[in-house]
Amino acid sequence: MNRGILREGLRRAGASLLDFVLPAWARWLIFAAAGVTVYVLGVLHGERIAGQRHIDYLVAEAAHTGAIAQAQTRVVMQTEINIGTESKRST
Repeated sequence: MNRGILREGLRRAGASLLDFVLPAWARWLIFAAAGVTVYVLGVLHGERIAGQRHIDYLVAEAAHTGAIAQAQTRVVMQTEINIGTESKRST
């Protein structure tokens, strides 16, 4: 019975139950906390994406370095073969 009277009194005063339960400063604090939470989650997501891009870059660099090392190894081996055949010819 008291609830009905309370609701009717709030309705007549133009206030809602939310105004009665939470003061305005508490609602603003909740909204601000929610905003900060969304911002922090966005920043963390951005850092994760940037980290993944860096990892992809490092993997590509490692593959490129491996290809360069193989090419250099082939050049050295071919040079040693050529030097060996030239020394056999001259002797």
